[in-house]
Amino acid sequence: MPDPHSTTTSRRLRRTALGGQLVAWGGLLLVVLFVGAALAFPEVRDPWLRQMGLELGGNAQLGALVAAIPAATFGYCLWQAGRLFATLRGADPFAPRAVAALVGLGWGAFATGIAATLAHTALAYLESLGSADGTRTLAIAFGSTELATLLVGILALAFALVIAEARRLEDDARGIV
Repeated sequence: MPDPHSTTTSRRLRRTALGGQLVAWGGLLLVVLFVGAALAFPEVRDPWLRQMGLELGGNAQLGALVAAIPAATFGYCLWQAGRLFATLRGADPFAPRAVAALVGLGWGAFATGIAATLAHTALAYLESLGSADGTRTLAIAFGSTELATLLVGILALAFALVIAEARRLEDDARGIV
């Protein structure tokens, strides 16, 4: 591991972590602004729903709320990533706060995969509400994007567990010496 007291390493680490933190918080700001605009203005909401291939008619506002749920869990992931990079700017990648942020990021990504699957299912049902009785459908949508999001969440959680265990082993080794 590079010497955390090295001026060059610390400066490079802090600069890179600051860049990651700005990207995460900038992305969070964009998610909040877009979802807020989609919920408040039909001029934003309707093209967003059409881009997803949905024609919800009178259920468009409810559809936008349902579609905003995975966006909210993704926003949580961006917030956790911002926390992680803020901690890494302190040059200790094994800090308990970094592990906690990585665990939050993992759970957030996992929740985003679940939320996206449930949202797609609910949106498919909402779209079929305009159909005649007896022809409504309930389709469970689970695609490669949801699978990838779930796997990223699981991998982030596994990585956090490895870092926490490495930290524990390092602390034990210090106690022995």
